[in-house]
Amino acid sequence: MEKDQVAFRDEVASLAGAMGIPVGTVPVLELAQRIGEKVREAGAERDRRAKLLERLGQARGRQRTLAETSAIHDEQKHRMTAFFEVASLADVSDIPELRQTPSARGEHPVRVIGGQLFRKTPSNQSNTI
Repeated sequence: MEKDQVAFRDEVASLAGAMGIPVGTVPVLELAQRIGEKVREAGAERDRRAKLLERLGQARGRQRTLAETSAIHDEQKHRMTAFFEVASLADVSDIPELRQTPSARGEHPVRVIGGQLFRKTPSNQSNTI
């Protein structure tokens, strides 16, 4: 039994030294408790790290998606600026013919019903044109 106690004390002292826990004159059972606490802390830290790595993976996925979306936007922007022979999308919006749609100018859609043209008015009444 004494051999077991000596072996236990030696093993605890060895583990404590390896873990950076000062041995000194601290009772063996207290050292064993500190070792157990360190092991639990390490487990909690491992779990926290795993969660952070998972979040990092998700963030990288979102970053890839945003990069793809940005590349699509840049390509569309390039096509529009090249087509209209302007330097920026702001310049595209300054082209008078593109500035407003008929409904933005207050005009209402024209419909052909039974061979007659009708313009829908704001009051939801139809007028023959």
